Amino acid sequence: MPLLALALAYAARRYGWAADTGVRSRLVRVAGLGYAGVVGLTTWQALRGQPLTSPDVLTLGAAGALAAAVAVAAAVVLLAGAARGRGGPGGAGGPGDRPEALAGSGLRD
Repeated sequence: MPLLALALAYAARRYGWAADTGVRSRLVRVAGLGYAGVVGLTTWQALRGQPLTSPDVLTLGAAGALAAAVAVAAAVVLLAGAARGRGGPGGAGGPGDRPEALAGSGLRD
């Protein structure tokens, strides 16, 4: 996990999607949960007495579902970060961030 965090910190200097520290920390969290899922999956496989190198269809299906869940979670994190970067919900750059947008609305002191 520390190497992933280091790689994401390096990517932050080169790529805009990694510039937000919140996005980077959420990606590390997703990777950690994915790693925990792989440990759980291999433990489950061992408890069922299967060799690691020849899993059955059920184990392959569970591994595929885990990989899909991690990919979807990473995509959600990246898309939410991109939406915040463009001024989406909760992000900077929206009309409420401009003081002139609040003029005359009674919301500005």
